[in-house]
Amino acid sequence: MKAAARQRLAGGQAQLDLGLDAAATATAAAGSSGPLEIASSRMGHLWDGLSSAYDALGFARAVGGDEVFRQLVLARIIEPTEPSATPPAQPRTGDGQSTISVGAPEPAS
Repeated sequence: MKAAARQRLAGGQAQLDLGLDAAATATAAAGSSGPLEIASSRMGHLWDGLSSAYDALGFARAVGGDEVFRQLVLARIIEPTEPSATPPAQPRTGDGQSTISVGAPEPAS
């Protein structure tokens, strides 16, 4: 069943010809016992692309080149916070003024 599933997932996808010697490829494949280990990843490509978009949209100019703001915006795009992790704004009343407070409600006294 696993072999059939793999064939369905790969449906019609040919192997990329890298121009390597077939004998060397077979020898290397025989020595591997599974998928290749990912030793590192480069997020710089993503960061560079988002930075270019940030500049192209004029955000850098709009905030006067504030680098900290740029990093916060791009980090929020890459790793957005979940709405459930952010406490909702809750109105407080009782002192004659209606105010909005962000965060957990204060305990009742």
